[in-house]
Amino acid sequence: MASAIADSKPRSLFLRLPTEIRLMIYELLLVPSSTTIATNASTIACPGYHEYEQSSPRTPDSIPTLTFRSIDQKHYQQSLLLSAETQSFPRLRSAYTIRDRFRGFCSATTYNLTSNPGIHAAILSVNRQIHDEAAEMLYGAYQFDFDTHIEAIAPFLNDLTAFSRSCIKRVSLVKRALPYDKDFDRCEWRSVCQYLSNPAENHIAPTHLSLGVVAGKPGPDGWDDVRSFTSEEFRWIAELDTMEWIKVLMAVKSLKSLDVRACVEHCPPPMSNAMAEYVAFSASIDGGFAEYIKAEMLMQ
Repeated sequence: MASAIADSKPRSLFLRLPTEIRLMIYELLLVPSSTTIATNASTIACPGYHEYEQSSPRTPDSIPTLTFRSIDQKHYQQSLLLSAETQSFPRLRSAYTIRDRFRGFCSATTYNLTSNPGIHAAILSVNRQIHDEAAEMLYGAYQFDFDTHIEAIAPFLNDLTAFSRSCIKRVSLVKRALPYDKDFDRCEWRSVCQYLSNPAENHIAPTHLSLGVVAGKPGPDGWDDVRSFTSEEFRWIAELDTMEWIKVLMAVKSLKSLDVRACVEHCPPPMSNAMAEYVAFSASIDGGFAEYIKAEMLMQ
């Protein structure tokens, strides 16, 4: 009997440690307190992409953020070639297609973590038990920020295990400026919202969303004389065809908190009714729109 009990113990000395000690080790490896960040932002120079002036996520200081972007296509191809030449087989990332917003062509690429605060994720590959224990800490501790690179969300999540996806609770993304929406922008937005709104199939149900919306402001005083929309007015504004993205977003039903922010960009003075409406909407993002969308989306 004693022999049977001994054989049932984990062979790994690490797994024999008390759970509390293992969690402390995981925290040191996966959620470092150091502010030293290794960056590789030069790899994300995708044509047609840029960071908006005020698009950094508003999160409490206690919640760290991992920033993902679509990698530059040339860098992506070079990395594939280097991998083949050295016969090395790093963890594969799903490829997907992005469209050049200016020249109209499509090209294959993948996602990239633009900064690493010192995460040592190799420990997740040791065995299943350590993976599940560490994954819960890693993916539950961070906010995952994609900015406008929303086409990277589904490929990144699909490369994770179902358990890892279920641990992710915080996502940050940015809605592009409405006057410049293309058909492929609307398709990408619909796809990512449908993905996040289907926890039974995709094993992810975010409880916090940091939502940036690109806002047009014609000069430093561009909103001074603009009447912003109220939350009540957004009840019928959301029914307009041009605001379909709001209804698509509201399919995400798992949220317990929602941060809405205007990502302010300069825009020309309104010379048409459509641009005047966009400027008025932009002036309403932090006010009436935020109030409306929170009332509609947050779990009661």
